[in-house]
Amino acid sequence: MSTHSFNQFIFQNKSTSINDGEIYTNSYGDAITIGIYGTSSSFEVVFEGKVNEESNWVPLQFANLTTLDLKNSCTDIDTIWNASIAGIQFFRCRIQSINNGDISVVGNIISFY
Repeated sequence: MSTHSFNQFIFQNKSTSINDGEIYTNSYGDAITIGIYGTSSSFEVVFEGKVNEESNWVPLQFANLTTLDLKNSCTDIDTIWNASIAGIQFFRCRIQSINNGDISVVGNIISFY
């Protein structure tokens, strides 16, 4: 029987400006589910990861759990996204653009063992 652990991480907390957000250092996470919510009328959040300190940030594909669309960024409020992060050492949700309001991005990291 497999077991799992669950940790929550806040990438953006009512952010109102373009920024990289908090960086999650992944030591054991297998999957992540991300919720994006807030009051902004127009924004873009980009999902990015790195395999180690020396590598560059690259966009990662996530599945929208409502529409099942695969994208590396989000422009819709009140959405939930999911992806595997096994092997990704660093992960962030970068605000590339934002207008009128704020955005929060919260991730639930799941580890199976």
